[in-house]
Amino acid sequence: MHKCFILTGLTLAIGGSIAAAVELDKWEEPREKAFTLHIPKGWSARSQILRPNPVACVGFIEVSSPDKSMVVFLTNVFPSHAEPSLSTRLRGLKLGDDATDEWGITWKVQYFMSGAKFLTKHVVPSRGVMSTVESEKKVESKTNVLFNDVTETLDCGEVEYTFRNPGEVTARRGYAAAITHRVGGRDTAVWTVEQVTLCESTPSRTAEARQALSIATTTFRYNPEWLQRQHAGNAERMRIITKTNEQVSQMLFDMNRAWARSRDRMMERGSKVRQGLIDVYDPVLDQVHYHVHDSGGNYYWIDNRGNITSTTTHYAPGPEYREMRVLP
Repeated sequence: MHKCFILTGLTLAIGGSIAAAVELDKWEEPREKAFTLHIPKGWSARSQILRPNPVACVGFIEVSSPDKSMVVFLTNVFPSHAEPSLSTRLRGLKLGDDATDEWGITWKVQYFMSGAKFLTKHVVPSRGVMSTVESEKKVESKTNVLFNDVTETLDCGEVEYTFRNPGEVTARRGYAAAITHRVGGRDTAVWTVEQVTLCESTPSRTAEARQALSIATTTFRYNPEWLQRQHAGNAERMRIITKTNEQVSQMLFDMNRAWARSRDRMMERGSKVRQGLIDVYDPVLDQVHYHVHDSGGNYYWIDNRGNITSTTTHYAPGPEYREMRVLP
């Protein structure tokens, strides 16, 4: 369910056809040359491509008439969702909470919503003040069994609404369509908003706005070379992520192993202390003498015959003795 910007399948919700009388301009995404679409002549367009994590490429397109009385908007900049489940509860996540996985994808804990319900609950309220949904319709919903009890659902819905922009007296009219995509079983599932398209206008120009939306969605085309670069880049990013995860796992393994060794040494040292034993090191012969009886001295010495003794002051007990070091 990794996204790749705008999908063109939403035209099933829009309907209509491109009128031959409408003169069109071909518009190309300027920054990456990612895609093209047609817009009515004289209209302007702007877009932005976003990469919120290593495996997703999302964005939006806004097309507007010269006098700004009509606007067309296409976007899939929405979070991914995970339905509440035993897994989310074990992680301490509640409905509405966010969590980020190892791929850097942020998941919002939320029950699945149909396309129309998502528009009514999340899109329309954000479009302006005094927004009101006038009609809500399920256009199409398809469910396929993938394996066992795991299914895939695509739900397309549309709404019509009114709203006011700040400072405006006359209410504008809007039309929006959305596709939501769910994959999962009875116990756990994830879902995404694949795309939202909408058009807004003054009441007298709703037909023109709907036509401009239909033109934009039916003429949208990816640049094949850009798609190839995206697939190659995703493969490389996945390779880097996998390698990084392996390195992190190895680092954690090494840290745990070092901690275990340190813990063992501490436990061994504690046992030796309880038994009155210590380990001392002879730097001349580069040799460790284990389990030496702790006689209570501060300094330990050894002679050429291997006899070990200790003193409370830093003075050798004889000329034939050399100093040793107490090991931790």
